Amino acid sequence: MARRRRDPSPSSLKLKQPDRSGPSEKTLLELAEERGLFAQAAKREGKLGKKSAGPALPKPIKIGKKEEDDDGEGLPPGVERIMETLLWSVSLAMLHFTLDVLVQHQYSVDSVVWPKVWMRFVQALFVFSLLVYFLHPHPANPGLIPGLPSRYQTVLQQTLFFASGTVAGCYLIHITNTYSYLNVMKRAPPIGCVQGISCPVFVIASLLPTFSPAVIMKHLPTLLSLGLFLSGGQAAPAPAANLTARAARGVIIRHCNVPGVVALTFDDGPFIYTSTVLDHLDQYNAKATFFINGENWSRGIADASTPWPDILRRMDRSGHQIGSHTWSHADLSICGQETRRYQIQKLEGSIKRVIGKAPNYLRPPYASCNQDCLRDMAAMGYHVVNFDVDTKDYMHNSHDSVGHAMSGFSDTLDTGGHGGSFLVLAHDSLEHTSRSLVPYMLKDIYARGLRAVTVGECLGDPVSNWYH
Repeated sequence: MARRRRDPSPSSLKLKQPDRSGPSEKTLLELAEERGLFAQAAKREGKLGKKSAGPALPKPIKIGKKEEDDDGEGLPPGVERIMETLLWSVSLAMLHFTLDVLVQHQYSVDSVVWPKVWMRFVQALFVFSLLVYFLHPHPANPGLIPGLPSRYQTVLQQTLFFASGTVAGCYLIHITNTYSYLNVMKRAPPIGCVQGISCPVFVIASLLPTFSPAVIMKHLPTLLSLGLFLSGGQAAPAPAANLTARAARGVIIRHCNVPGVVALTFDDGPFIYTSTVLDHLDQYNAKATFFINGENWSRGIADASTPWPDILRRMDRSGHQIGSHTWSHADLSICGQETRRYQIQKLEGSIKRVIGKAPNYLRPPYASCNQDCLRDMAAMGYHVVNFDVDTKDYMHNSHDSVGHAMSGFSDTLDTGGHGGSFLVLAHDSLEHTSRSLVPYMLKDIYARGLRAVTVGECLGDPVSNWYH
C-alpha cells in the first residue's frame, strides 16, 4: 500500500522577517561610476553630435537613447538616415504590394500579372523613399533650406510632407475614379465603414499643434478616405469622347437615344431572385436587359443541375435582352488582353449552349473599361454599355433602406434624363431589389407615360443585332 506523504503543518514552519539592511556590496551604478562609464558614454554622445543627457551621475538611461556597442562608435548620422528611410519606405511599399495582390485576387483577375505588380511596388518604394529621406526630420537633415532659422525648419518640413501626402492622396482618388475602382469599394461596405471612421481620426491628427511627420505617415492612408468622403464615393463621369447616342463600338455607351423610354438593366445574375424580377416585368409587359455572369455562385450558368439555364431560356422567350458581364466579374481595365478574351469567350460558349446564341452587348464589371479594354471589346464585336442612372440598390439592400433607392430613382426621373430617356443600373441578385425596388420602378415608369425597354431598343438597334 502506498503511504501518504505527511505535509508539514503551518505551525511547524518557521517564519523570518525580510532583510531590510540594504545591499552589503557595491551596486552596479556605483561600480559604473568608479570605472568612469558614464563619462565615457557622455563623451561618445558628444562625438556623435548629440546633446548630453546630463552630468555623469548615476541615473537611469532615458528612453529613446540608442544603445552603443562597448567597442564601437555607432553608425554615422548619414547612415542612420538611410537606414531609417529604408525601414519606412520598404514597410509602406510592402503594404502597397500586399494590398495590390489582394485586390487583384479578390476582385476579378484570373491570374496576377506579377511584372506589373512589381513595377508598381518599385514605383511606390521610390516615392516613399523620396518623401522620407528629404522631408522626415533627422539629425543628419537638420535644415531643409540653408539660412532659414531652425525654428522654421521643422514647420517647413512638416508642411511639405503633409502637402506631398495630400497631393499623392488626391492623385490616387483621381486614378481610382478614372478606372472606376470606386465601384469595387461600393460593393465592399466594410471597407467603406473603416474609411468613414478613419476620416475624423485624420482631421484630429492634422490639427494637433505638435504633430510630427511620423504621425502624418501613419495616417496617410486616411487621405484617400477623406477624398472618398468629400467626393461622395461617385465614379468620375466618362470623357465626352466616350459618350455616344448610337450602338457604336470602341466607346462607352451611357445614354439612350430613343426618347420616352427607360432601359432597366440588371447586373450580376442570374440568381435566386431573378425569377421574381421576371414576374414583375411580365405583369407590366415590360422588357429589360440582364447582364449576366458565367460562374455564378460556384457553378456555371450552363450547368443543368442549377436553375440558371431555365432562367436564361425564360429571359429569351419573354423578349428580354441578355448581355455579357464577363465570366467571373473581372475588372477589364486591369486584365491583360488574354484574360479579357478568356472572360468574354468562356461566357459566350456557356450562353450559346443554353439559348443557341451569344450576346453583342457588354456591361463591364465595376463600370470599368479603359482604352485597351474598349479596343479589345470592339475587336470582338461588343458594344460596351454603362448607365446614366445608378439606383445604388447595392447600398440599400434592406427593408429599412430600400426606400432610399426608390426615392433616388423617382428624383432622377423628375430631372427629365438625357433627352427624355434613362439607362438604369440595378441588380437582380439582391433580395430587396427584386421584391420592392423593381415593382416600384415599373409603377413609376408607366405612371409617367414612359416605357420600360431593352438597351438595344433604347438605342434604336434591331433585335437581329443583339446577338451573334
